[in-house]
Amino acid sequence: MKRHVRLASTFAALLLVGLLPGTGHAQSANGIGYVSVAAARQAMLAKPTVSQRDERQGWLVITDQPGDDFTTWTFTPKGHPAHPTVVRRDIVFKRGNPTLVTRMHCEARTRACDALYARLRAAVAACTSNCTTVLP
Repeated sequence: MKRHVRLASTFAALLLVGLLPGTGHAQSANGIGYVSVAAARQAMLAKPTVSQRDERQGWLVITDQPGDDFTTWTFTPKGHPAHPTVVRRDIVFKRGNPTLVTRMHCEARTRACDALYARLRAAVAACTSNCTTVLP
């Protein structure tokens, strides 16, 4: 349980540092596991393992914790230049170390998706260099 609390805290920090790290707008629908942003949103809102739903400055953030897995889904607000977009983040363990795997599916114009992607990559880079002491 302590492991999940630490991971949740780390994940929350990643969410807040740049308001949503991401890894690319050219992801296929298989990258997020749904054919569209709307399908992912609808599925997450109905999923029984969802432990938390928050809205932060219009961004819908849904935390899904089935078993030992930890996934956060972040949806852009209406009016955002890259709307509709979903960012899926999974904490997975590689060689015993937690790793953040991020996938992004953007259905907006390429320029808006690319701008969001660049902003989110910068946030991940900043957090990676500043958040390493959070985990043992």
